[in-house]
Amino acid sequence: VGHLMGWTLLSVYMVTASAVASGWSSYFNNLLAEIGMPLPDSLLHVPSQGGIVNLPAIIITLLIAVVLSRGSKESKTFNNVM
Repeated sequence: VGHLMGWTLLSVYMVTASAVASGWSSYFNNLLAEIGMPLPDSLLHVPSQGGIVNLPAIIITLLIAVVLSRGSKESKTFNNVM
């Protein structure tokens, strides 16, 4: 039962993280569009939506993972800057 619950929690975390990353990707593209450098649609959508890959979502997720892996002090500093 514990094994099953662990995998269930992991799958829930992955689904929610992908939803949040997709939202951040949209915000990031809006920011780039405001300064005149929007990304092409093929880099903003997954294949099921007609794109190649949601590149900003991947990069933002990896950046946050790196910041969190550096430790709590660096994460706190990053959050304060944000």
